[in-house]
Amino acid sequence: MADGNDLVMLEMEEREEREHFARVINSFKFYKMHSLKRLQLSKVSYNNLSEQHKNRILGYMDNIDTIQTCIVHNYEVIKLILQDCQYMFLNKDECITDGVCIL
Repeated sequence: MADGNDLVMLEMEEREEREHFARVINSFKFYKMHSLKRLQLSKVSYNNLSEQHKNRILGYMDNIDTIQTCIVHNYEVIKLILQDCQYMFLNKDECITDGVCIL
């Protein structure tokens, strides 16, 4: 039988696992926003180039558009993966809702 210290350690480990899981979920939830923001910075940088430099990287904006489409589609897959994650720790005192650990 586990003594009090073992139970406290187990509870701490479970809490740390839930907190880590919540951080991972938040990372996935911010994927689209972060990726599109980064893509926008690439567009701004490209637009600031001289025409001579733009002519050296033909098709760049087409690639940017393709990447944007991929980001949007990837996020749809991420939403499907995350749709039931808030129920992951439902049988515990603490659960995860909308990617945030409720304490």
